[in-house]
Amino acid sequence: MANRQKFFIIAGAIILVALSVLMLYLYQTDPTSYPIERNNEQEQDTTVNENTDNMENINITNENNNENEEHLSDSTNEDELEEKEYKEHAQTVINEHYLPHHEYPTKQSFFDHALLNQEYTMLTDGFHLEEEEANEYDARLTAIELVSWLEVAQQRKGFEYNENTFLSFVENNGLREELEDSARVFLNELEKENELLLVRQLEFRFLKPYIWNEIKSDVMATEEMKEDETEEEYNFRMYYEFEQDVFEYLIENYPEVVDGTP
Repeated sequence: MANRQKFFIIAGAIILVALSVLMLYLYQTDPTSYPIERNNEQEQDTTVNENTDNMENINITNENNNENEEHLSDSTNEDELEEKEYKEHAQTVINEHYLPHHEYPTKQSFFDHALLNQEYTMLTDGFHLEEEEANEYDARLTAIELVSWLEVAQQRKGFEYNENTFLSFVENNGLREELEDSARVFLNELEKENELLLVRQLEFRFLKPYIWNEIKSDVMATEEMKEDETEEEYNFRMYYEFEQDVFEYLIENYPEVVDGTP
């Protein structure tokens, strides 16, 4: 009986040891048995990867920034060289001309500034004034057209030219800012030379839209909008009719245009 009890005790101990070993083995091999350690490893791997990605992104961003800065620097240098060239062309044209300081817009002032603008444009386009001559015929034709606009508006619509109103119109509509860089530089150089030169050049460029802005309500009062017309079509039609009046006046009062010798 004693031997049998010893046998059961020893067998139970062996089974208990075996179960303990098995449980220890399962604990060590089960990934869920130490989630903290595994999560820490995963977080470390993720952090390393994120840091690597961030460094790569920073390097790419720095490279892009450097390229943009170089591009901006090149563009700035080109713009500065271009502006310098425009200034030199403007000074060349101004110095080669005797430009009377016209006090008012006249046919002669329109002609002088049309010719001046032609020669400046030729220089900026790469022509040499010794090789190419400005077209005086075109300049005179432009002058006759502008003075005809002025005279028709005065005689038929009661228009009175006012220099301050004209300059306000140019400024309020941002007309100088809308010009190309070369034209803006030209106007700036004329202004440095003499303010009257600037005003007469602005008249050469913007007198027609200024006159139309001042008289269009009177012109439109003579004829109503048609039923099938949009407002834009109506404005264009009335502008065209006034321009036709100017053209007829020009033919009648400046026959040299028809002869081809203005």
